[in-house]
Amino acid sequence: MKNRILLKILGTALFCALGVMPHIALAQQTFTVKGRVIDKKGEGLPFATVYIKGTTNGTSTNDNGDYFLQLKPGSYELVFQFIGYQALTKQVNLNGPVTLNVTLEPEVLKLKEITVTAKDEDPAYAIMRKAIKNRKKYLKEVDQFTCNSYIKGLQRLDKAPKRVLGMKVTVDTGIVYFSESVSELSYKKGNYKEKMISSKVSGNSRGFSFNQASEMETNLYNNMISNAGFSERGLVSPIAFNAMLYYRYKYEGFFEENGKIINKIRLIPRRKLAPAFAGHIYIVEDEWRIHSAELALGKGAVEFIDSVTIKQIYAPVGSGDVWRPLSVKYTFEFAAFGFKGKGYFICMYSKYNITPTFARRYFNNEIMSVSEDANKKDSAYWNEIRPIPLTNVEVKDYKEKDSLQVIKESKPYKDSVDAKRNKIGVSDILIGGYTYRNTYRLERYSFPSLLGLLQYNTVEGIVTDLSLGYRKGFKNANGDNNRKYITINPSLRYGFSNERFQAKLRATYRFAPKSYGTVWAEGGRYVEQFSRVPSISPGVNSYYTLLNEENFLKIYEKVYAKVGYRQELLNGIYFRGNLEFAERSPMQNTANDRWRFIDNREFTPNVPLNEELANTDFNYHQALTLNVAFRFRIKQRYMSYPNRKFIMGSDFPTFWVGYRKGLAVGDSDVDYDLLYATIYDNINLGVIGTSQYTIRGGIFLNNNKMFFMDYHHPLGNQTSLSRTDYRAFQLLDYYQYSTRDRYIEGHYEHHFNGFVMNGFPLINKLKSQLVLSAHYLWTPTANNYLELGIGLEHLLKIVRVDFIVGLQEGSQVSTGIRFGFGF
Repeated sequence: MKNRILLKILGTALFCALGVMPHIALAQQTFTVKGRVIDKKGEGLPFATVYIKGTTNGTSTNDNGDYFLQLKPGSYELVFQFIGYQALTKQVNLNGPVTLNVTLEPEVLKLKEITVTAKDEDPAYAIMRKAIKNRKKYLKEVDQFTCNSYIKGLQRLDKAPKRVLGMKVTVDTGIVYFSESVSELSYKKGNYKEKMISSKVSGNSRGFSFNQASEMETNLYNNMISNAGFSERGLVSPIAFNAMLYYRYKYEGFFEENGKIINKIRLIPRRKLAPAFAGHIYIVEDEWRIHSAELALGKGAVEFIDSVTIKQIYAPVGSGDVWRPLSVKYTFEFAAFGFKGKGYFICMYSKYNITPTFARRYFNNEIMSVSEDANKKDSAYWNEIRPIPLTNVEVKDYKEKDSLQVIKESKPYKDSVDAKRNKIGVSDILIGGYTYRNTYRLERYSFPSLLGLLQYNTVEGIVTDLSLGYRKGFKNANGDNNRKYITINPSLRYGFSNERFQAKLRATYRFAPKSYGTVWAEGGRYVEQFSRVPSISPGVNSYYTLLNEENFLKIYEKVYAKVGYRQELLNGIYFRGNLEFAERSPMQNTANDRWRFIDNREFTPNVPLNEELANTDFNYHQALTLNVAFRFRIKQRYMSYPNRKFIMGSDFPTFWVGYRKGLAVGDSDVDYDLLYATIYDNINLGVIGTSQYTIRGGIFLNNNKMFFMDYHHPLGNQTSLSRTDYRAFQLLDYYQYSTRDRYIEGHYEHHFNGFVMNGFPLINKLKSQLVLSAHYLWTPTANNYLELGIGLEHLLKIVRVDFIVGLQEGSQVSTGIRFGFGF
């Protein structure tokens, strides 16, 4: 009896299973909808948007207009959309593979029945005022969301010079970067978090894409577009609160789409070099939100790029009350320093969820992470998940580079490439220096140029300073570069006048790449400038000594051993420290050569002049010195890759706190304590430009026994060449206000980035940019010393000229012009 009941149960279960399984299999099965989107001439429309009506699930056509979608069986309404063309909706009943080719008609614009007189403004202004009024509403309409993103990027180099500024260029023309990535993107109240789950880089199966979905959207609801990456100034949105100052608008008509009236507005920058877009923006009537945009930037509005075009299409998500971007595409052309090329990035957003639930503290300082296996997905995975079909050119690039990868990673191939790259040229010998590479072994050897090898100063006379470099990288078990490395840097120096040979050796080991963990050791006998940071470069000093009879370089001899360690201990907390024992000896002038004699000018002794210490000369002594410092960067953002970490900055200033101690231990002749701190930051002020500042100060808690090289030395400048570091004074004598007491320094520089100069006709053709600077110093002897400067940068693209005034207690004490480089 029990057996019969059991058989009935089993029979019923088997019958149900056999009846239900085909339906389950059909539900799990997906079919392909594919085709081509063309215009009336039969030409493919590249990167047209194709999506399922009522959702944000869709795709984009490729460069030829081809598309495909993987969908479950069922009935769908597919929307085909391309800016400048009428959107088209097609019904598809999917029970198997479907080929659906569509032809989009150019948009037919209608004009509203408006009576316009010569005195009336263009109707576009009324529309744009309403869009501007609603900007904040739509900026804040989404508090949070999650979505998936797919990014494809391709850059092609059409032309490359053989050398740039004397340095050899080894990049081949053709496609230099082609990559795809898929990410999960989360957002909540201004905070993004992105996880890249798959990545594919053509020709590099071990590499990871640098695509970032959170940076792809050009959010026109912000007043300033600062994430475009093409302009130092940022760009003013067409619906910014002050947009009327930067744009003219022209109404071109409207069309109807899904029962909504869409207004087409032409954007015209008021000035050629204004930080504004040209192109078109489409505004939904009555809602006054953005429907789509096609924006363009020409040469002059962007740096080092000839043109940029941005196409962005929005669509309703969720219940339809919220709109988010479906697709964003950047295309660009560039030409600079002999390089010429073009490329694009396209991002597809899908599967929006505007009511997600996030775990507590889900959003933190890690704004992006890359999965360990992101680059290990096979072709079957990509064929299934890739929303945009590859073009024949892209398929060919993958096939050729991936098939060549094994060859390119082999020792014979890398040796052959190195043999070509390692050829030495005349400019390498004279100017640029020479580097010999062994790519397979991750090794390189560096040699200085003759220009860097030869120096002249009044202490040593003609000097040969041979600084060599060796770097060795390491691989993991899979043969990949694990980014650990060692460096060995020997330096040999000989002064022909003082007949003194010097030598030192520095060795470094990077043991923890993701936290920048490094240990190093250095030692030998060598010359050293009195300032801890070199006051003047040997090359500049050689020029001024021989041609201007001014020997600014002041040096002493040091026999020393030094060890150091640096590492990020926690995110945003970085430590560095070193311990040095040195025997320090004075040096005297032994050479008096010059190529030009100047009346009433003589070489000065090798003893710095200082207001605080009447005689800075010293006798032989020994010094044991400890220096430790911590850097604090509050809420430091970063991106985590499997083998490295990228620091992306912070919204807060950066702080350094340090302590330097002269240890009176054993034979050490020094005894002092210096506590010091630094705060610095860069500030983006939008169209007005960018500012940077540094404030630092310190106090010697104890100065029982010090020598002049132990003082704090503000960076000065006595030449006509400006210092590249903005944290230096441009008119101050090198050691004039060095101190062993208290000090406060402040440095500020503002780059207007075209805000002022672009407004002047003819002058703006020079593309120069205004710079203002201020430098302040207080010590017990300097009192209040101030330098104020005004300058122009980007002259001939790379030249900068500044006029500076020096003030002491409010009275002018010096003026000067400084020349330098300002990219």
